Amino acid sequence: MVEKEIQFLLDQMQQFDLFPFVKPKNYIDPETSEPDESWLYPCKTYFVEVENERLERVATCSRIYDRIGPILKKLEYLILGTSTGKSAVMTAYYTFWEKKIFKCIVAVTIYYLFHRLTLENLEDFQQSLSDRFPLFQVDAILVPPDITMRPTPAEVCNILGYNIKHFLNRLTAFPRWMKNTCLPCPPQRIVEATGNEFYVFSYFEDVLRVVSINDRTLLIQDTIYRLTQDINTYIQKWQKYQHLWAFDKHLSCEKYVQKYDQIFKYDEKFFFFEDIIADLHNHVKFVDVGAIRVNLRPIIKQVQDHAQEWKNILGHCIAAKTRMNILSAQ
Repeated sequence: MVEKEIQFLLDQMQQFDLFPFVKPKNYIDPETSEPDESWLYPCKTYFVEVENERLERVATCSRIYDRIGPILKKLEYLILGTSTGKSAVMTAYYTFWEKKIFKCIVAVTIYYLFHRLTLENLEDFQQSLSDRFPLFQVDAILVPPDITMRPTPAEVCNILGYNIKHFLNRLTAFPRWMKNTCLPCPPQRIVEATGNEFYVFSYFEDVLRVVSINDRTLLIQDTIYRLTQDINTYIQKWQKYQHLWAFDKHLSCEKYVQKYDQIFKYDEKFFFFEDIIADLHNHVKFVDVGAIRVNLRPIIKQVQDHAQEWKNILGHCIAAKTRMNILSAQ
């Protein structure tokens, strides 16, 4: 009965996904005022939401873990009539049940519970990054003369690295048991600390020593770096519009108007810029690169604004030249 009860709790703990997928609910596009199911959280916001959800799940998982000790104390009560959790007579039983817990996971210590829990979550997250199912989005923006992503590749890597650290730090919520007991180790005051700081003996340090955990963490970082490089390669294709921001609009339009007098020449320019605006209006608003959705709305609007500015300036130059011609003809 005790074995089944503890195994049930361990099975529950193994089901927790600590890298959950979170998505905005009922997002309304500010331009169309209509629901937009394609909208995802921006990178930083997404991982903040993940951390908040993770805290709730870890709290639930921690409560499940805390139920294991009382089950063993209940066994002590049934055998000896006491429930101290540290009976010398029950030492062998504590060790026995501790080993039973270990065998239910991977090896002979409860450390492997968190080894498995941690590794599976990291593996799932790494696989999610490699899949084509988008988790969060970044913006493609124009910062003349360059086109870049927001946040930058370095910032995305830092945000992800912090999130992995946040995930591993949550293992401090599972205190180790004191020797020959089923009682959690109490927090220890840090003597060198200036404030009321305490240290909790947990599985955190043990997990960090696992080579496979470190390897998986490095693989995640390599994956996100590769994705950001792929995104950078894609958004550089938008440099084909660089003629819209690479030249002085006023000077170029004045020279063009001075060079040509034919109406059809002016029409060619107006239609050229209008075609760019129309084409981008029908352009897809995002592309997915692995687990990252690239939001193209900012770069589309910026390019359209540049094209519209060319039209406006060209129109002003033509109007100014026309007025001068009329005045000179009088």
